[in-house]
Amino acid sequence: MPYEVSKAAKNRLTYALGHHLKARGIPVIGVAPGWMRTELMLTHHTPQELTGQTETPHYAARGIVALARDPDALRHTGRVLDVGELAGLYGFTDLDGTQPQWYARQRSGPS
Repeated sequence: MPYEVSKAAKNRLTYALGHHLKARGIPVIGVAPGWMRTELMLTHHTPQELTGQTETPHYAARGIVALARDPDALRHTGRVLDVGELAGLYGFTDLDGTQPQWYARQRSGPS
């Protein structure tokens, strides 16, 4: 519960700051990584099991760099974008060449 509340607070802060700073030309964009491929996960799964389903921290970093380079980033202000969504918009991949999009599977329901 505390984790979910903190995520909701971050999302709301992004919305509020985006609203207040848009007139000044300052984009405020939340970036939401998906299922992170950590060392702990690798102790329980093989890298092959996690490829395309999990993200390295580099994937989120590439999304942030893409946003920083976008001269029209203000169009996203006040929104929280999933890293997979950013990858679709800007065409970058994770280190393994994939574009994990956990949110697309989650929204479409169980497979």
